[in-house]
Amino acid sequence: MTRLVKSAPVGALLRTLRIEFAPGAHDGRRRASRRGFATIMALVVLALVVAALTAGGALVLAEQRRTHEADATAELRQMLLAGAQDAAQHAAAWNGSVTAQHWDVSLPAELAESAAKVSIQVDPLPDGTVSADVQAELGGEHQGQTLIYQRSSNVWALARIDSRIH
Repeated sequence: MTRLVKSAPVGALLRTLRIEFAPGAHDGRRRASRRGFATIMALVVLALVVAALTAGGALVLAEQRRTHEADATAELRQMLLAGAQDAAQHAAAWNGSVTAQHWDVSLPAELAESAAKVSIQVDPLPDGTVSADVQAELGGEHQGQTLIYQRSSNVWALARIDSRIH
């Protein structure tokens, strides 16, 4: 590369315009520009990784919540079956007329410690049938079912079941 000879006033003018003719004068700015670009790209990649981790964490949390709810629902259904079995045992001992009754079903110690509860309310209905309302509660979740018993051949037999979720 040829070096131009410049006089003092022209050199001052070129410095004012930020024009330099020395070889490699722009290399420092190019390196700084490349380092700045690399820093920006690193920050963009970091932001993408943080966003992906946040979204993944939210999905894991939602799946955990859904699994917990499914477990609680399955446990409540099992508790309703235990209540239905207990009501059937009581129905076998009923005589011709049934009076209003209420009792709690005894549960295994593990369930009882977790504040689980199954209760049964029995009420005679005007049409001669008997309603046994079974309520199961576990961890703030409730499910219930109504068992309708009808007397047939001197025995109280289950006529129908109405289930509901609270």
